[in-house]
Amino acid sequence: MDNEWGREDWEKALKKVVCHLESIEKRVISLFLERAQFRRNRAAYQKGRSGYKGIDGESLLDIRLLKYEISDAEDGRYTMPEEVSFNKDLPPPKRKVSRGKADRYSGVVLEEGNRVDLSRQIFSSYIEFLDHLCVHGDDEQHGSATEWDIPALRALSERIHYGAMYVAECKFNMDPEGCAELIRKKDREGLKKKLRRPEIELAILKRVRLKAEDMQKDENPDVRRIISPDIIVRFYRNSIIPLTLDGEVEYLLHKKV
Repeated sequence: MDNEWGREDWEKALKKVVCHLESIEKRVISLFLERAQFRRNRAAYQKGRSGYKGIDGESLLDIRLLKYEISDAEDGRYTMPEEVSFNKDLPPPKRKVSRGKADRYSGVVLEEGNRVDLSRQIFSSYIEFLDHLCVHGDDEQHGSATEWDIPALRALSERIHYGAMYVAECKFNMDPEGCAELIRKKDREGLKKKLRRPEIELAILKRVRLKAEDMQKDENPDVRRIISPDIIVRFYRNSIIPLTLDGEVEYLLHKKV
């Protein structure tokens, strides 16, 4: 990446970052729609009810998610800044991972070592979201339900962490002096106000609604449960967008200025 990038270059980079975020949206929504085909199945998220002999302190989702993340860690997935695991103390990569310094979508380079971790908040927000997404009750399909939870959580994490870090880096470089002053003052609210784009948030919500409608327009309600787009739009408005903004602020507060 050219160290002499000007504001126009950073605006172009931001547009590329946003395009990638839009591509993740469809994946996130489709996974939500798949999970909604199963009931809430609370037992799958309760510790001691996993069905595994001798394991009392973890839920079925906890156990399955850890298995996936151990494999991903060994493959080197979490060497990428936007890939943040829900479990910690995972094994190191067993393969050599080659990654260019610049993000392959936008060309943006993040500040070394400045990684945002919102995994705990993302996990709890998603579990709460299931109360609104799914029909309450238990269909005894715990394995199938958690099979969709895992990719949904991972896609959600990528959406929020990629957005938080790369959007923040672009916005900082579009006005480095203005951002640096707020960073030095540790002014969280000032940074949030500077970073927030209400018109962009409205555009995201409109796009999410249209995608949720379009992805279900040919579905047979006798075979599949049709989900109101309002449910997914509310989750974006109340959780995904605010968490991303919180991540942007966190990224900048740890930036060297």
